[in-house]
Amino acid sequence: MIIPTIIVLVFIVSYGILFQPTTKNIKRTEAIIKSSVFTHTMASLQGLTTIRAFNGQKILQHEFDKHMNLFSSAYYMIIGLYSTMTFWTDLHKCSHL
Repeated sequence: MIIPTIIVLVFIVSYGILFQPTTKNIKRTEAIIKSSVFTHTMASLQGLTTIRAFNGQKILQHEFDKHMNLFSSAYYMIIGLYSTMTFWTDLHKCSHL
């Protein structure tokens, strides 16, 4: 019983080693994109009177939607990565039973 446990443990540790750099890079990308969303929002709030004076609401909304689409993509990549790691580790744990 100890040998299969060691084999499953090796698989789980190898998945952690494999997914750690990927997770780090995707989280860094998400933080950069989130920063651009906050920057865009703050710039929009500071220039709100100018935006309304020149009827730039549609252009600003389109730009904000582009920023949010990028942020959502990065966020769902993180969720997908965690789900994939959970699936494979659970699969190996269940095969141990």
